[in-house]
Amino acid sequence: MAQTLVPVFTPRYVHVCADTLADLDTLARVEGIGPVLASQVARLTRGTRIRVTPVLHLDDDTIGVDQYEIPAWMRDRVVLRSPHDVFPWSSIESRHLDLDHTIAYQPGQPGQTTPANLGPLSRRAHRVKTHAGWQLTQPSPGVFDWHIGAGQTIRVDSTGSHPIHDRE
Repeated sequence: MAQTLVPVFTPRYVHVCADTLADLDTLARVEGIGPVLASQVARLTRGTRIRVTPVLHLDDDTIGVDQYEIPAWMRDRVVLRSPHDVFPWSSIESRHLDLDHTIAYQPGQPGQTTPANLGPLSRRAHRVKTHAGWQLTQPSPGVFDWHIGAGQTIRVDSTGSHPIHDRE
């Protein structure tokens, strides 16, 4: 009797440059898995429905809305820019996390909900930010500085978490 293998994981997003699709040795990034060869993407997605969407250019973080709720198009930008929880040393993928206003939202003030003022946080990290005295700043889009007790600062960016030591 032949055994049928059922995929354990069906990726939601596969990121690959359209110009390199003809090259089977090009790398693609599969959310939830990591880098794989483009030739392996077909095996991972066998039996699933595929929808090709255009690339989002993440370089314009000034586009905003005058509301607390975050539109889907803005959420996609932030999640693609910050694929993990921005809490120090977290490895939680951001796709299903809440997006947090780095500078707390104040009703009636325009332009607060922008990708430059948002970051994915787990509920636990949000509680630490709100109730444990940790301060969060975002000196540039996608760069998060956590200011914790005893004057320590930990920077979280696209390369990971790094303690910032005072240079006196």
